[in-house]
Amino acid sequence: MYGAFYKLLHYEDTGLDPEQIRGLDELYAEKCKELAKHRWIPVTERLPKVEDGITDEECQEFIVAIKDAAVSTTLKYSPDGTWFDDNGYVYSVVAWMPLPEPYGGKE
Repeated sequence: MYGAFYKLLHYEDTGLDPEQIRGLDELYAEKCKELAKHRWIPVTERLPKVEDGITDEECQEFIVAIKDAAVSTTLKYSPDGTWFDDNGYVYSVVAWMPLPEPYGGKE
């Protein structure tokens, strides 16, 4: 019994106090939420929220997975539920995700 207790004691010895562990738990939860924002969202789960009454040129662009396509691409999403490219071709999208923030680093 002592051997099991000793192993458990060393297993739990992180060198952190309870407040530091709570801080790590909060940071982990925050990072998980951030990652969830950048996951594939099936169109059967939900569609992007876009403004009504905007022109095709104003439609927001998303990263998409097109039905039966091998690679992802970007398409615009219209308030009427249409996924289309810059040439106006319409596609059947199965999943989407928001575009990341533009790169802002120094060259």
